[in-house]
Amino acid sequence: MKLLLKLALVTALSIHSFANAAIVNLGTLTPLHLENFNVDFSGGISDEYTFTTTVPFAFTSSVTAGGADVTSLTTILENAPFSTVGTTTPIIIGGFQSTIVESFLAAGDYSFTTTVGASSPAAGNVYLGNLTLANVTATSPVPEPATYAMFLAGLGLLGFASRRKA
Repeated sequence: MKLLLKLALVTALSIHSFANAAIVNLGTLTPLHLENFNVDFSGGISDEYTFTTTVPFAFTSSVTAGGADVTSLTTILENAPFSTVGTTTPIIIGGFQSTIVESFLAAGDYSFTTTVGASSPAAGNVYLGNLTLANVTATSPVPEPATYAMFLAGLGLLGFASRRKA
């Protein structure tokens, strides 16, 4: 009976700590887009930002969470079956910072989730950050010097063979 009571208490606390949640659809984004956000909350929070792109792009995010009772920060960029979890580090003033950098992502539907844990439902917590989409430039491969040498040797052999026939 005590085990069931403890399990019910843990479940109630976990549901309460992430009761603040929102799904924000940013629509279709193009490269050279910057999305800033600043969210005040009490307790824990988990927000999802969804967006679509029609061209390949580079993605960068930086999120900072702080407050008297902030205990964790997680950021995740998803596009099935692809998923990237942000690198999270504590910061000196109290709180956490999380970053994701992806140099090339295909066009498609993406979701970016920010989850901040808190030890109590007290007010005064905040997370802020940005999502940046940048152009990806396609570069054409540059042949190595050996490629040119083989090309010139082949032309020389063709010239030698045609001169010999004549």
